[in-house]
Amino acid sequence: MLRFLSERRVWVVAAFVTFALVLGLWSWGMPQVSARAADLIAERLGVDAQIEEARLSFRGVELRGVELRGRHGGLVARIGRVEARMSLFGAVFKGAGSVRALSARGLEVILDLSHEGFDDSIAELQRRSPRPKPPSASSKGKGRKYALDDLVLRVIDADGQLASISDVSLHKDGDEMLAHVGDALLGEQSSDHAIIGPAKVELRRSEGAWKLRGLEIEGASVRSLRNGDERSRALATRLRDAMSQLRGSPSGTETGTGDETGNEPLRSGAPPTGARLFARLTPDARVDVTGVQIESRNLAGHVERIRDFGWSLNGAGNGWYRVVVGGQTSNDGTLKIDLSVMPEEARADGSIKLRRISLALLAPFVPEVPFYDEEIGTLSAELELAASSPEQISIEGRLRVRRLALNSERIAAEPVDNISMDIKGKGSWYPGDRLLKVERGEVRMGKVGVLIDGELERSPEHYRVDLTAKLPPTRCNDVIAAIPEDVLGSLARFEWSGNWSALAHVSLDSRELAGAELSIRVRNLCQFEKTPRWVRVERFQGPFRHRAIEPDDSVFEMRTGPGTPNWVAFSDISPFMPAAAISHEDGAFYEHGGFAPWAIRDALVRNLQEGRYVVGASTISMQ
Repeated sequence: MLRFLSERRVWVVAAFVTFALVLGLWSWGMPQVSARAADLIAERLGVDAQIEEARLSFRGVELRGVELRGRHGGLVARIGRVEARMSLFGAVFKGAGSVRALSARGLEVILDLSHEGFDDSIAELQRRSPRPKPPSASSKGKGRKYALDDLVLRVIDADGQLASISDVSLHKDGDEMLAHVGDALLGEQSSDHAIIGPAKVELRRSEGAWKLRGLEIEGASVRSLRNGDERSRALATRLRDAMSQLRGSPSGTETGTGDETGNEPLRSGAPPTGARLFARLTPDARVDVTGVQIESRNLAGHVERIRDFGWSLNGAGNGWYRVVVGGQTSNDGTLKIDLSVMPEEARADGSIKLRRISLALLAPFVPEVPFYDEEIGTLSAELELAASSPEQISIEGRLRVRRLALNSERIAAEPVDNISMDIKGKGSWYPGDRLLKVERGEVRMGKVGVLIDGELERSPEHYRVDLTAKLPPTRCNDVIAAIPEDVLGSLARFEWSGNWSALAHVSLDSRELAGAELSIRVRNLCQFEKTPRWVRVERFQGPFRHRAIEPDDSVFEMRTGPGTPNWVAFSDISPFMPAAAISHEDGAFYEHGGFAPWAIRDALVRNLQEGRYVVGASTISMQ
C-alpha cells in the first residue's frame, strides 16, 4: 500500500512538473511565435509577412493582424484573424501536416496590376507556393477544411479601379467548395462598369481539378461606354488584359505545369475559349443568371439597352449541356438562343435567332472592330443546327447587317457608312475533323451576289482554307453601286454599260503557307457611258485652277493649264517619265487586267506569316 502511494505521488509530482514546464515554455515561447510564423509564411509564399499577435492553445494557433506584401510591390493582403486547428503535439512531429482546419476572417486583398513590380511579385508567389498533389481515390472527400469570411478584393490597373468585390465568403469541405459574393463592381461607375448582385458559386473537385457545379446570379447591370471615355480603354479590353496578366507569367519566369487549383494552365495554342469554359464545368453543372440589364452608350449620349437578359445552362450528366439565352432590346429587337451542345465532340443542336440587335450592344465586346456610329446599325440572324449524326452537324442560316459604319484608314481616309449586306448559306460541320464544308453560300450587297463554296478547317495546331468565290455576270453599274460611296469617292459619279464577272479561288494551309495558291479571273466588259465634267478632256484645253489636299490636311492651290508657266504639254514630256512612274508604282501595269493575283498571293502569305498587316498589293487600277 505504501509502495502504491509512493508511486502515485511520483506520478502526481511528475504531472505538476510537466505542467510547470509547459507553462514556462509557453510563457517563454509566446513572443517568439509571431516572428517564427511570419518567417515561415515569408519562406513558403515568397512574400514579406508581418504578424501583430499570435496565440497558442491546445486546439491550435491563432494569428491576428497579418499583413502580406509582394516582395516587388503591387500585392498587399491584410487579414484580421487566422485560426489553424491542430494538435500542438502533432505539430511537433507532422508540422503543417497536422492542420485539420484553417479559417480566416476580415481579409482585404489589393492587386495593383500597374505597379512595375507586380509581375515579379506574382511570379515569385507562383514559384514559391507549394503545388498540391492530385488527390487519390482513397483520399476522396478528405482533406483540410477551409473557411474565408468577410473578404474584400480590389484590383487596380493603369486606367484606375478595375474591380471591387466585397462581402465574400468561401468554405471548403473535402471535395466541395461553396462561395457567396455580396456585391461586385467591375470598372468605375463614372465610365464603363458592371454591377453584379448577390451571387452563389459551387465548385467540386473532379479528377484533381476544381470545376464549376453551380452558379446563381440574381440581378446585374452592365453599362458600357464605347472605348471608355477616350482617356481609358474599354472595360472588356481591360478585363481581358488583366486576366492574361494574372494567368500568365509576363516576367518570363516559369510557373510550373498547373495552377493552385490543379487545373492546367491556358496556352496560346489552347482550344477556343468556349471549349475551355465547358472543360471547367462538371457534367451536371447548373448556371442561372437572371435580371441582367445591359446598357451601351456613346460619347454623344445615345443609349441602347437589353432588358431582362437571362442565361441558363444545365448539364445532363452525359456530356450534353443545354444553353438558353434571351433578352429584349430598346429598339424592339430580340435575342433568343436555345442550343444543346456537347463540347467534347464539338456537336450542337438547336437554334439562334437575333432580330434587329443594335451594333452598339455588340461593339464593347469586340473592341478590335473599328465601328463608327454603331448605334445606327443593326444585326439580324437565324441559324439552325441539327446533329444528324455524331460525325456531322447540318447548318443552315442567314445573317443580315444594316447600316454598318466603319472607321479605319486601311479601308478609306474617311469613315465608311451605310454598309448593308445579306449572308446566307448551307453547310455541314464535321466535329472530328474540325471541318466546315460550305455547300452553298452567298454574300449579297445591293444587287450584287457572290456565290461561295469550299472548306474551312481549324484546329488548335493549324488552319486550312480552300474556297471558291464566283460573281456571275452583273451589270457594271450594279457592281459599282454595291461598293460604299465613301470608298468609291469620285468614282461614284461615273456610269457604265456592259457587265462584269469574276472567279477567284484560294487554297492555303498554315502548315505550309509558302505553297498557298490564289487565282483571280476577271471578265470586264464595262464601258464608260457618262463621266463627270472634271475628268473630261475639254477641261484641260484652257487655264484652270488645280487644288489638292496635302497629307497634313493643308490645301495646295495653283493656276495651271495651256498658256500658264506651270503647264507642260504631254508631247513635251520625256517618254521616260511615264515609264518611270508606272514601273515604280505598278511594274506589271500593261500585263494584268487591273488585278495582279501573284502580288495579292504574296502579300496574303506575308501578312499571315507575320500575323498582322504588313504589305498590300494594290495596282494602279485598284488604287
